[in-house]
Amino acid sequence: MSKYTVSPNAKTFSILIKSVAKSKNPNHCFTFIEKSIVKGLKIKSGTLNILLNSCLSSQQNFNHQQKSIDIILDLMSNWNVGPNGKTFEILLRHCRDLNHLEKIWSKIVNLGFHYDQTLHVEIIKTCLRLVALKESTSSTIKSRKGLSICFDYLLRLNRISQGELATGAYNIFLKACAYHRDLIKGIRVIEMMWSKNLEPQIIGYNNLFNSIRIITIQNMSLWSLSQRSMINNTYREYLWILLDGMLSRPKTRMMPRRLINSIILALGKVGDIRGLIEFYDAKINLETSNNKLNLVDQTTGDIFALRTNHVPLDITFFNLFLKEISSSSDPLTSLEMFNRLPKYLEPNNDTVDYLFSSIQTSSGFKKFGIQLCNSLIQQRANVTPELMVDIFQKMYQRIVGHNRKSIEEVDVNEFYWVYVSGYVAREIINVYNDQDLIECLKILEMCEIKS
Repeated sequence: MSKYTVSPNAKTFSILIKSVAKSKNPNHCFTFIEKSIVKGLKIKSGTLNILLNSCLSSQQNFNHQQKSIDIILDLMSNWNVGPNGKTFEILLRHCRDLNHLEKIWSKIVNLGFHYDQTLHVEIIKTCLRLVALKESTSSTIKSRKGLSICFDYLLRLNRISQGELATGAYNIFLKACAYHRDLIKGIRVIEMMWSKNLEPQIIGYNNLFNSIRIITIQNMSLWSLSQRSMINNTYREYLWILLDGMLSRPKTRMMPRRLINSIILALGKVGDIRGLIEFYDAKINLETSNNKLNLVDQTTGDIFALRTNHVPLDITFFNLFLKEISSSSDPLTSLEMFNRLPKYLEPNNDTVDYLFSSIQTSSGFKKFGIQLCNSLIQQRANVTPELMVDIFQKMYQRIVGHNRKSIEEVDVNEFYWVYVSGYVAREIINVYNDQDLIECLKILEMCEIKS
């Protein structure tokens, strides 16, 4: 350029700085910056941001790195070209600890970038990343405590942006709540969104329903019966807050199958049999009424039926309801549900398995065993002998487990069913030693029922 008496301009230096910065050797970039200063030229913010990212990505020691960052930020300020939103986005992505995050937060607020919704998302992502990093290296910070730190940033962002918080920030934090099983914060975040006429992603709803299901499963092994009942009541309240809010908003007008499954599973795990039956009956009523419902006095079940109308009520869908009801209630309720099976559906192996899974004790077997068998016959279930043998073996194991007895103690050689020519012959053979189990099994006497 000197040979042809052409002077480099700001664009020339920008090209040189970008080229050297990409080689991950940012120190040489400052030589070009010094030359541009001598010539009275200003480098644009985009170029300085590239240099900033290169410095933060380099292998420089921390003090030297911080000195380079301070120089770049001072240049931006002196040249009136920044820092801008992209600058802070780069700083956040390379943030090393929570104290550093607080300093970046202060600069963002002081320079008025707290309205930048891209930064809202980046702040929450950065906080969650740093909390996870601290949890992995320290025993003093627990997941709930770390989540509270990030929740504080979410609330600060919401307040300082006057409620114009980025939807992405909500969604990212909601995912963390579901991961850490913190339903209290999760519900609060969703209610904040609803108050702004916002909705989380479908997966956000799905994750929270799954969290309710997983927490209640864990409670079954950790708490006593009275404690489990109290905790399940609490999570049942959370579940209905979610359901009522979600079903009154537009995003779930056509619910995906996995969300439907998560709702049914969550209802079952918190023991809400009434809710399950309400949803199932509404689904049946909608199908039998040619997809016409009263639009004035709609129940939550009616709305559920309308929003799942694209999913046919096949035997798989029915089995999901039956499985959850059988796992959470007595055999009589399961039998009532089984008798609700539409005539156009034929029970399959899973249907029969879930029906009998409701029998957990010998007393339950005594009271309801023969009724379940009769219902199978009336429904003309195509049941194989092998399946019934397997079902009775499972039932036997549950009864043994409930009575805290081993197989050797009960000394039962075999359960079996025979299915012949439209008639069911039921027989239990070779029962010895355990009188209670003998009485339980005598209900299944040999009988013939005409088709």
